[in-house]
This record gives sequence, structure tokens and C-alpha cells, in this order.
Amino acid sequence: GTKRLAKETLDYEQRMNLRRIAENERTLNKMYLEEQKHQNRLNLLNRRNQLSGGGSGGLSLSGLFAGYYAITRLMSMASTYTGIADTATATKARIGLYNESQYTTDELYTAMYGVAQRSRTDIADTGDLINRILVSGAITGEDSVIKSMQLGETIQKAIIAGGGTKEQNQRALLQLAQGLSSGTLQGDELRSIREQTPFLADMLAKGLSKVAPELGTDLSIGNLKKLGEEGELTSERILKAFDSMEDEINEKFNQMPRTFEQSAIQMSNVGTKFIENLTKSGGAFN
Repeated sequence: GTKRLAKETLDYEQRMNLRRIAENERTLNKMYLEEQKHQNRLNLLNRRNQLSGGGSGGLSLSGLFAGYYAITRLMSMASTYTGIADTATATKARIGLYNESQYTTDELYTAMYGVAQRSRTDIADTGDLINRILVSGAITGEDSVIKSMQLGETIQKAIIAGGGTKEQNQRALLQLAQGLSSGTLQGDELRSIREQTPFLADMLAKGLSKVAPELGTDLSIGNLKKLGEEGELTSERILKAFDSMEDEINEKFNQMPRTFEQSAIQMSNVGTKFIENLTKSGGAFN
């Protein structure tokens, strides 16, 4: 339960700290080498321009280009990093609205980072799903955020276990999140999930058979459309259904090999967490 998630998060964060440091150093070294190569090319161009009599008033064409390149590069990097920092801050603020636990918002964000990494999902998408679970009101109480994270991890693992593309998975996750926040899953949102992520839909149907036998004890994907039209797919039932299928979902997820795309997402999450750490420790963005 709550203690398990907290312990897993702490252990995971400790393992990742050293890895993040090494990865950040490699990234910075690569950026430095790329800049050095670019600067060497510009210096060579500048010397050729000077030898050929080019330049005016001490300003060569290559020098002007180098200045323009440096400024635009810095502006692009600053815009990207600021955007990531703002997204992380907004995510923490939304989660903080529902936090009644003993954990700080920063600690919950770190726990959410662990959820994203374990489920190989973008941390911003993870935050959006968890927030919409909380908005649904189906999970309440002191540990509502932690429980929502546990459910969010199960749902995201079910999506990944289905083997869809990144775009398919993101669309299905968005549709499910919207359905949860609205209180019922139906219409276009339900159709998108059935078409984009059939394994997720299958887990939902099987879970409903367990937690809501009054709807049917042997439900399949084909039954979901009618249940949606009748307004039976409430947020509370959906979340209970996925919770009941956690073991089966984990088993299927663990059989799925990590793709290059998923590894790239996890690396991106590391960068996001690194920038988030800077914002709360008086780094470059404060």
C-alpha cells in the first residue's frame, strides 16, 4: 500500500541519483564537444574570409553568423528549460490541492516521477492522469494522492502492455483521463480506448466482471459500448476495475521488452526531474 510505494520510491530515487549525475555529465560533455566543433568550423570560415579580404569594420560575415547562432541557441535552450520547469511547477501545484497526507508536495512529485519511470511513461502525462483521477472524486481521504498514483501506475502499465505506438497510447491515455474527470466513460472517449488500446479495454471489462457483477460476470470489450451508453462506466467503477486487475497487468507488463522510444521517454523524465530539482534548490531558474 502506501508504505510500499514510499519505500519503492525512496529506493528508486537513491539508485537513480548516481545514474542521473553520470548521464548529465555525459550530456554536458557531448554538448560541449558539439559546440567546440561548431566553433572550430566558424573560426576556419572566419580565417578564410579574412584572407580573401572579406569583412568590414572588424565584423566578418562568419562572426555575425556566430553571434546570431549563439543568441538563438541560448534563447531556444532557455525557452525549453523554462517550459519544463513551469510544467513541473504546475503539476506539483495541482497535486498539492488534494494533498492531505504527511508527505510534502515535493516528495509526492518525486513519487510521481518513480511512477512515470516504472511505467515508462512521460512524467507530464503521468501527472495529468493522476490529477484527473483526483478530480473525479472517486478516491478520497488522507492518502488519496498516493492511492491515485498507484492506480495511475497500473493504468499506464496496462496501456504499455498493449504494445501500441506512442501516439496511440497518448491518445488513449488522454481519452481515459478525460472520461475519469467527467465522471463517466462513454462516446468518443470510450471508442478511442477500445480502438487504440484493446488490452486496456479488455482489462477494464474483466475488472468490471469482478467488482461490478451486477453488470455481468463475463464481460468483454464488446459489452463496453452498451455499458457506456447506459452511463454505467462511472469513474469509481473504472478505477476499482483496474485496481482488481493489478497483478495480471503487472505480469503482462513485465513480459514487454523496453523499446528505444520508451527508453528515450525515461531519459527525458530524468532531465525533467533534474530541472525540477534546480527550481527547488535555488538553481538557475530561481
